[in-house]
Amino acid sequence: MPSRTRTALAALAVGALIATAGCGRGESKGPDDAAATAPGFDGRTLTLGVLNVTSGPAASSFAPIGAGAKAYVDALNARGGIAGKYPVELITRDTAYDPSKTAQAYEATKREVAAYALVTGTLSTDAVLPQARKDDVLVFSASADGKFFHQSHVLSIAMPAQSQFLNGAEYLTRGENKKRKLCSLATEGPRFETATAVVEYAEKKMSMRTGPSLAVQSGVKPTTQIQQLKKADCDMVMMSTAQIPEAPDVLTAAIEQGFEPTWIANAGSWGPFLNDGPLYDYTTEHLVIVTEGLPWGADDEGMSRLLADQKKYAPKARPSVGFLWGYNQLAAVDAVLTEAAEQGDLSRAGIMRAQASLSSLDLTTYYPRPWGAAADRGQHTQYCVLVPSKSGKDGTEETACHQKVTQDVLDYPYPAGD
Repeated sequence: MPSRTRTALAALAVGALIATAGCGRGESKGPDDAAATAPGFDGRTLTLGVLNVTSGPAASSFAPIGAGAKAYVDALNARGGIAGKYPVELITRDTAYDPSKTAQAYEATKREVAAYALVTGTLSTDAVLPQARKDDVLVFSASADGKFFHQSHVLSIAMPAQSQFLNGAEYLTRGENKKRKLCSLATEGPRFETATAVVEYAEKKMSMRTGPSLAVQSGVKPTTQIQQLKKADCDMVMMSTAQIPEAPDVLTAAIEQGFEPTWIANAGSWGPFLNDGPLYDYTTEHLVIVTEGLPWGADDEGMSRLLADQKKYAPKARPSVGFLWGYNQLAAVDAVLTEAAEQGDLSRAGIMRAQASLSSLDLTTYYPRPWGAAADRGQHTQYCVLVPSKSGKDGTEETACHQKVTQDVLDYPYPAGD
């Protein structure tokens, strides 16, 4: 009997040690095990981080994304929250689109959140990604940079900018327009490097005629670059710049120099401000916007739901491409966390497993995107071409939606993941 008693006591001690170790990791199992308590989840409420730009010169560009995200969360909580039973609370910090401030905001909030529902911009995503990998935290990024395409700890609903530009160029060179020449003008740094690579790919893999890829500096009017593009007889120019101040400076310089190519912009380079003042007449004739989703007000069930939520929860928000992005971004968050809840694990590791187990991101007004483990992710297979228009509620008007992405674009070589 004594030997059996010692064995039993030893077993109890080992069990207690294991239980203590589990608590030390900050996660514990609840009685129902529907979802264990974990960082950012107390068994009742999910707390998510938002690192957005709410001050500085870029704030106006990112504000609509934040408004769309909040409207989705308000509507979600009115339905009971994730899986109908876990309300969402957002902890929001301003990054001023400064990498050091972004990293500080991440460090200040990471112990309180289950995931980051919104991190706006490429610079901000770059600033948090190394530590997010170490912390095993999923970052839902509002960046269209293709370098995040296969990163396991980043989920971006955006069609990569590289694909947006190639889709625009392919659309504009169909039929009798095949001989049009593609050039690019981009903000110096990563945007310029990406634009240059896209033009080179279009020439080598898509047999397009191409011209120079030039860089611009923020705050410096690109008169010289516009003259160079005009001299090179560029028929199409990819414009990869920030909405403010680069995009207005580029287009104003083009007007002054009488340069009239077709500019190819993505959502990150365009804003409703282009429909105000002297730029409007020029952009309606000489600019197209490539997006991965439907324009505001499209006849679609998902759009009807978004419009109802915008009217109820964000009535002062101006219709915009950015609002659509933020709303759809949080729809992706909802999809991943609902999957995690259904799998019974809302820990960070559980959230990572849940997002990798989804075969597709089917969002509210965006075209579906094949999903899965980082190495298996695919591109959107459809896109829309819009033009600026005062008649459109978000400042755009549909030119051609439901366009099929060609195999050449689907084959673009995005960097391998982590």
